[in-house]
Amino acid sequence: MARESRPSFGSRMSRLADDLWQYRMEIVGLLVASWGLITLAAMLELTRGTLVTRFAEGLFLTFGIGAPAVGLSLLLAGTLMVLVSQPLDWRHLTRQVLGLVLLWLACLIGAELASPAREWQFSLGGGTGWLLADGLRRSLGAMVPWLLTVALVAEGLHLVIGFSWRRVARRLRTVLLSAVRRSVKLAGKALTALRTRRRPPAPEEAPTPAVLEEPTEAATAVAESE
Repeated sequence: MARESRPSFGSRMSRLADDLWQYRMEIVGLLVASWGLITLAAMLELTRGTLVTRFAEGLFLTFGIGAPAVGLSLLLAGTLMVLVSQPLDWRHLTRQVLGLVLLWLACLIGAELASPAREWQFSLGGGTGWLLADGLRRSLGAMVPWLLTVALVAEGLHLVIGFSWRRVARRLRTVLLSAVRRSVKLAGKALTALRTRRRPPAPEEAPTPAVLEEPTEAATAVAESE
């Protein structure tokens, strides 16, 4: 009997590579999620690995209070790559992610503005927040970083939940116009009441004296007969 031919090592590796290529997203997602989870653990001092500890320290120096968001983002992104089998709506997802990034930057700048640091290593917003806030503050004035923070928050909310400045402006305009109209009406009523109180009372008319009627001829005859 002829022996069955076994596949060569190269063909088996090729088949394995083809099989792994079909699950490439799941494999990459698993690696990304694992790294994000380990990074969060290092930030919470639950692990003391040299590489991951240095990575966590670098994130804190670079992003300050925004560093945990990086580890959480890695964990969520890897989890989505593993669990989501259907293609995602990247347009909508990109819009949401961009909005979250803007809100994250606003937090970094706001943290530095709320508690200014002399050096970037001690900034609550990390090197990123310190560089943006301090650079704008020195070049354009103290109000510009605050205005930028408000603008980033507004735009981030608009991208994430559909917040619109136009809607807010229209609503404020309607409320202000209504308040002004009510104030004008109340002011008119108050002026009318004030004028009524200050108006002098009308002079009373003097009573007319009673007119004595002259005696008639009949009355005079009756009086004489008596």
